[in-house]
Amino acid sequence: MDITDPQEYIGRVKTVMQDRLHDLDRTAVIEDTRYFNHSAIPDFALTWPGESGVRNVFLRDSYESISAGNDEGHLAALEPVLISLDNAPVDPDRTYPIVPDQEITFRRTPPRPSARTLVTDVVAVDALGDAAEASNSPLGALVRSNFVRGARGHIDADLAEQLVSTTLPDGDTRVELIRDAFAEDAALRITRTAQLIDLAMTDAGTAPGLDLSAVDGTLSLAELRTLLPWLLAQPRAAANTAFWTQFGALISYADIERVRDDLGTLDVTPLVRANTDRWALNWGYLGLALPVSLDTASDGGQEAVQPTWSFAGGRLGADVGDERIQLAKNGQLVGSRPGSSAARWEDVVPALSGYRLSGVALQGLRRSVTIDAERSEDIRRDVEEITASLDDEYLVTHLRVRVPVPAGEGVAEIEVDFGAGVVKSTGSGASINDMVYALGRVLKYRAPFPAAAFDALLTTPTPTEENRA
Repeated sequence: MDITDPQEYIGRVKTVMQDRLHDLDRTAVIEDTRYFNHSAIPDFALTWPGESGVRNVFLRDSYESISAGNDEGHLAALEPVLISLDNAPVDPDRTYPIVPDQEITFRRTPPRPSARTLVTDVVAVDALGDAAEASNSPLGALVRSNFVRGARGHIDADLAEQLVSTTLPDGDTRVELIRDAFAEDAALRITRTAQLIDLAMTDAGTAPGLDLSAVDGTLSLAELRTLLPWLLAQPRAAANTAFWTQFGALISYADIERVRDDLGTLDVTPLVRANTDRWALNWGYLGLALPVSLDTASDGGQEAVQPTWSFAGGRLGADVGDERIQLAKNGQLVGSRPGSSAARWEDVVPALSGYRLSGVALQGLRRSVTIDAERSEDIRRDVEEITASLDDEYLVTHLRVRVPVPAGEGVAEIEVDFGAGVVKSTGSGASINDMVYALGRVLKYRAPFPAAAFDALLTTPTPTEENRA
């Protein structure tokens, strides 16, 4: 601001402001109108991909110029953002010939419910970005990214710092501040995050009584990208099993899969393990484990690595010994191995205990037989009769088992492809529990995963005839 050349001054100011607005919200498309300090034409017009509407940003020299020009009144229909380049408050003793009878004061007062005009200054904008980064909280990040899009009223540096603070006296105080300072849609996103943070950080001893039913709506992908990695990285939140069980009802597994790049190698076991009987998947593959470094025991040996879920490799998976379970809703994320291997029927039978069979493809030396359940609930006896009556040795290339529909009534089917090392479920899919057991027990019939591995990854017992009814 120490430049004497007007054009260079304008260019520098607009460059700095455009960069800072981009830092606050990297999803915004910022158009420079090539006007500066115009009474009715904004300096910047902000839009967001896939959304209608525009937020007009007006730069002003000072709060006094905003007040003297009655910008809040004249521009109210545009619901603008008015940014003062100076944070000095209005001098109430100064008069202006333009509007001599106007009361020139700057108050921080809650706006009317329909008001969306934002009046702020560069110091507040700067403080907002710095405080959000320092807080290392998804709440601060959401406040920052929604500031230009949805903030309203008069927000100075002190209030800006309070909005991103996670150390306010209580959650209600923070929610009240956010609701006063943001339009309804933005306030909903931010207060929802604030509520979830408070609930996730509830003491594990009292967590069984927590209730997420008061959290309005479902989370957007933008909220999920911001909130989920942070929560999983908090030891206190990660240990809150009751929270993750209820959190799983606010989102779908397809949503989790869409933000997998943001989760990377982060341990997502608390989230997945709490929802293994709720989320439905369609594809599973058993391949080689990812390269990992094993913990070294004190005696110089190596300890087995506890199986954990992560999106390392771009899909949900867990290493069990030297093999890796891979699961997906989107079939393009899971591969298969080429081959035509098959299993002897007699060897597979023990792994099918507790399952109801709906289809088996038998391949013999002289003939092949495919048995499907048209009316029968379980064709196991039919298969046994055929294999016993025909003088041949049969291998199983494919088979299908019936399992319950996750979190609902009905029956789903899982097809086990022994040659490709794949299990798949059509329609809405089968639960993570059932997909993992189909991989780790039926597909791996020769050497099933140990019970400890299932216990570490899942929350339900081994399939039985009763729970497969």
